[in-house]
Amino acid sequence: MQKIFNLKNFKVFILILLLYLLVTLTCLVIFLPNWIYKNFGEITIEQILFTLFLPLKGTSSALVKSFIKELLTPSFILSSSLILIFLIIYDIKYLNNLISKHIYKSIIFIFKGLISIYKKYTNSKTAKKITKYLLISITVFFFILLPIINFILPTKQNKFYNSNKHVINENCLVAHACGQIDGKSYTNSLEAITQSIEKGYKFIEIDLCLTKNNEIVAMHDFKMFNNMTNTDNTLSTAQEIKKQKIHNKYTPLTAEEINQVFDTHKDLVLVTDKIRDYDILLDNFKFTDRMIVEVFSMRDYNKALKKGILYPALCFCSENLLKDIIGDNVRMVTTYVDFFNEHKNIFKYLHKKGVVIMVFAGSRNFSQEFMDTNLGTCCSFVYINQTKPIKEYAL
Repeated sequence: MQKIFNLKNFKVFILILLLYLLVTLTCLVIFLPNWIYKNFGEITIEQILFTLFLPLKGTSSALVKSFIKELLTPSFILSSSLILIFLIIYDIKYLNNLISKHIYKSIIFIFKGLISIYKKYTNSKTAKKITKYLLISITVFFFILLPIINFILPTKQNKFYNSNKHVINENCLVAHACGQIDGKSYTNSLEAITQSIEKGYKFIEIDLCLTKNNEIVAMHDFKMFNNMTNTDNTLSTAQEIKKQKIHNKYTPLTAEEINQVFDTHKDLVLVTDKIRDYDILLDNFKFTDRMIVEVFSMRDYNKALKKGILYPALCFCSENLLKDIIGDNVRMVTTYVDFFNEHKNIFKYLHKKGVVIMVFAGSRNFSQEFMDTNLGTCCSFVYINQTKPIKEYAL
């Protein structure tokens, strides 16, 4: 036992251990950029410091599993392999004495076998030179080139992300409930959507509900629709609803009319909520790459993704959801303006790391100052009720 653990062998063991830790740390640095972007998007040192001091009640289990699977495990495997190559090439004579024969007998046997194979087939100077240059090439690639590649390669962002500061145009304004018409909000009518399109809006929010026989109709809710049309709640089919007039003037929308509008205008994007049966949405609307669906829980967010909704947007109006948004890599959120103003630093942080943030204000209108200050810096979109022509915002 004294021969195995003498001072000289102990020093060699410590040196190899330190080398192993150094190589492992380097491997972590290599894999870290990709892991950070995949889970958090593009971030800065400022955002990292912000996260360290951000009061979270817990960490997502998915994030922990991702950290172990995609960062720790590859790092330990790569570092172990490199250290093994180092030991084999330099044939450290203390190798057998560094590991207890009683505990790691199988590991010693493997190491001995690898060393014997190396000695048998690499006696020539040429073979040793090839091995040396191969080791140098591997080291240069993993420790120098790969980290550079990780930072240079372009990254993919959500196509709706807006980082254009102080620029207000059709790419950051959503016509809420199809937009106001004749000063009236929430009509979700054919005339309102037509007017918004003529004014230059490309993002149209439509409130969708289901009839008793699961047909899609545009309305905020049946109670509001009944008040606007002076009818009762006995309307059960889309055809019955189409026969009504909103405020005695405007035409209700069904899935048929919505499809016609979006087929005619290929650049329009539908923003919607309320319907939680995503199969019905996908059956009725085929322009899935132009459809943002608001959801109201992480369960619905994951369900929507699983069903095939390409762009679900999680309604973020509670601090409790923050850890899920960060941990589960949520890429789009909606929020109420009061919550947004109360937690401006959080939304600025989320926006910087690539989260698409859409702010709504109910029946209220956003001030020009709010849009100038926040669009492109703290959020990507705002919902507009009073839809004046887009070109007037751009002045």
